[in-house]
Amino acid sequence: ISDVDKERWESEPENIQYGLDYIKTLQNSDDIEKVITVCNELLFYDQYNKHILKYLAEAYQNIYREENALNIYKTLAKVDPADYEVAIEISKILLNQEKYQEALDWADKAIGIKGNKGNAYYQKSDIYFSVAESCRGASLQFWDKIVYEISWKDYQIAVDKGYRQAKSRRNFLEENYITTS
Repeated sequence: ISDVDKERWESEPENIQYGLDYIKTLQNSDDIEKVITVCNELLFYDQYNKHILKYLAEAYQNIYREENALNIYKTLAKVDPADYEVAIEISKILLNQEKYQEALDWADKAIGIKGNKGNAYYQKSDIYFSVAESCRGASLQFWDKIVYEISWKDYQIAVDKGYRQAKSRRNFLEENYITTS
């Protein structure tokens, strides 16, 4: 199948659909470098194609080139501002880079775009959790507990909105860091 997709795309490199089919085949065979090459060639013909940009950003993330992925995701956010998942991906990359305020801004954008999605609240709560983890000392201070509680509340919202993955983190915070009256 990959040879057929490759030959079709190479015979008509301007055909976006052939290129996308070839990219999917390359992804299945974990040829990430070739995915990047094909995506960049396809962008020559359609530089704002959402599918190509998404594949390219994912490929960069797969090889830990987060800065490249971040730039592509930011372009994608301009091309398709209604895609809340792009805002979440940007927020995740910024969180990995410990740019907490920017990560929080993008998580808030995701919530603003699609407020009924639990994974947007999960991302926001992960940011608060990471801030608390990175700032706390050997013993918990009052402000550490406050940040953990903010995180816990957003995990609770994520669970309430159907994002069940937040349940274990919410329970962990509740058992270990949330103060009682």
